[in-house]
Amino acid sequence: MKIALDLDVQLKDGILILKESSGRTLIFPKDHVVPKKIQMVTLAELSDLTIEEICRLFGYKTRKSYYDIRRFVLENNIEALMPKKTGPKSAPKRTPELEKRVIQLRLSTDKNMYEMTPILNREGFSVKARLVAQILSDYGISKKKTAHREVKERSQALLTPETIEVLDSGLKPKRIEITRQSVQAELESLLKRGFTTTHAGGFFFIPYLQELGLYGALGELRAPKATGIPTEKVALQLIWEPLFGYVKGIRTVDPVSQADFGVLSGLPFICSVSTEYRFLAESTTERSEAFQKHLGKRLVHLDYVTGDVLNMDGHSIKLFSRREMKASYLSKDKTYGKAIRTFYTQDQASKKPLFAQVAYSGATVAQVTPQLVEANKEILGGPFLTVSDKEWFVGSLLDQLDKIHGIQLLLPLKRTAKRIREMEAIPFEEFKYRYENRPIARLVTELDGFTGQMKLFVKQNGDGTFFALITNKKYFRAARAMEIYRKRWRIENFFNENGFLGLDRLPSLELNAIQTALSLKLVSFHLVDNFRKNLPKPFSTMKPESIYQHFIQGVQGKVQLKKNKVQVDIYGFQHRDAVAPLFKKLEQKLIIQNIDPRCPWLNDHVLSFSFK
Repeated sequence: MKIALDLDVQLKDGILILKESSGRTLIFPKDHVVPKKIQMVTLAELSDLTIEEICRLFGYKTRKSYYDIRRFVLENNIEALMPKKTGPKSAPKRTPELEKRVIQLRLSTDKNMYEMTPILNREGFSVKARLVAQILSDYGISKKKTAHREVKERSQALLTPETIEVLDSGLKPKRIEITRQSVQAELESLLKRGFTTTHAGGFFFIPYLQELGLYGALGELRAPKATGIPTEKVALQLIWEPLFGYVKGIRTVDPVSQADFGVLSGLPFICSVSTEYRFLAESTTERSEAFQKHLGKRLVHLDYVTGDVLNMDGHSIKLFSRREMKASYLSKDKTYGKAIRTFYTQDQASKKPLFAQVAYSGATVAQVTPQLVEANKEILGGPFLTVSDKEWFVGSLLDQLDKIHGIQLLLPLKRTAKRIREMEAIPFEEFKYRYENRPIARLVTELDGFTGQMKLFVKQNGDGTFFALITNKKYFRAARAMEIYRKRWRIENFFNENGFLGLDRLPSLELNAIQTALSLKLVSFHLVDNFRKNLPKPFSTMKPESIYQHFIQGVQGKVQLKKNKVQVDIYGFQHRDAVAPLFKKLEQKLIIQNIDPRCPWLNDHVLSFSFK
């Protein structure tokens, strides 16, 4: 039986398309390699096309390729027709075992790379001096670059073991023994193998963390620790958790791969809550406050905050310990005796928190505020105008802030019976100014405990009541004072809008642990905030929870080390047009901003993104 075929043959982007004159079409996707090769041989045997034309049509460069495939087809050798794996055909010579042995030799002998090589060869490691030199350089123990004593200390630190608790594949705690070298080597091996993730959007925030330049400061949150798991990487895990909504710690996560979440912190595993808590317990209040000051100065340097006007407020938080204490879920009144209070300052213009101080519930604003304002003066490099609520209406405190600390103040007048009578007695002609079409009087007043006089702005409301502000600021227009005070509510909105980050879910009754956890949560907020500020509307005004839902959760990706860069491939992302321009030529953008593009917690590799 003879069959006449009239086919239009096309090859587009590796996809073979056969179209018959009647309009019927047969498509061979590019991953259907074997059927396509069989069809190529069939077409060559039955058509008038030359072998050269067939090769060009199917993307082969030589006639030999065609004849090899033809032979396999005729011999029915399907295995030979299957695509061959790319990449190295032999096992890599650089292994964690080799790295460990090189470090041991550096620690126990004074031999150089050339003298080490024959020893390693005799022990079964097929290496050359160049690879030995690369390992020594990567771990910072090359004698050419480092003093002899420091080389020995670094080598010892790399190999000193530490037993820690991590989470297994079922997110159950287990104890393992690690060294600095094993963490670095296992991370490198994981990156080389690559992994897929459904939360690839987490990598969007790494450049913003690099911009803040905090990695070194994270290592100062507890006493210097040269061995075992790096302090910086445990702190990073505590920074990433709030972005993923893990307000109770990693214990309550939905299923997430070890690689997915661990690599964000530069770890080949996930630290358990016990390891996190040990880190927090070993931190100090002084260190965490110094860290916040460093963070605040970076925000000022990067022009994220101006610091002209700061909102100040106190915020009570529920307790949340490692054991999930039942008291955590009682009302504020029932737990007030044990509650924790946090005192925040917020840059009014940018709505960014600048500093947060933790205290037990018995602490008064008079006790906390002087230290709080001095911390902010150090961050901003000078005094500022602070806007607070009536809790700060304490004459002696206001006098101290004015005379000793040089702080300008704006806060509401307490509505005592005496003050209400005074406002009602203000003559009509004194209401010379207006704000939002309401009359305002500008007067001077005295305050018990305050030396000197303060300005008083009294606004008459539509219902005949009065609202008053007091200030020590010398030159202040009435309408400007009212407008600035109205923006004090931005700090109240901050608490309401950022519950997703767990700002009111802190890990302990120990103030040092709470202070450190809160400091790291502020970093989480700034990463989200700095990221969304670069997005178009409506994303630029989204709350952190919505940012997580749109830009982290469900973002499909693959992460792999390629050509010494951590390549993050994002697939089919719904908001690609919003984020792709931010990460195009990322390395060059960071260099232009005088930011080292190498990521220190990812073994100093550069990050690169592609959207497919």
